[in-house]
Amino acid sequence: MLDSINSLQKGIPISWDRVVKTGDYIIVFGWIPNIKRDDFVAIIFLEEYFLYFTSSVKYTEKMSENWDCIEEHTDCIKFKEYFKKEWDEME
Repeated sequence: MLDSINSLQKGIPISWDRVVKTGDYIIVFGWIPNIKRDDFVAIIFLEEYFLYFTSSVKYTEKMSENWDCIEEHTDCIKFKEYFKKEWDEME
């Protein structure tokens, strides 16, 4: 698992921060410095399978190269924007 983490971050300034182990999977969280605000990266490990998510437009392609996969950046949606109607009703 650590080899996979190291290969993903090759050439990317990720500061690993948290690990959550629950049931059959492990989630590893880290931060990538950014001028406006830090970007996140999360890796989910499930036995031999793993995938990652990042808010970093800058490093998405590099992560894909490091793990030899085809991954295009998917924009994140802010929590309050995604759940706007429900959130407004709660406030």
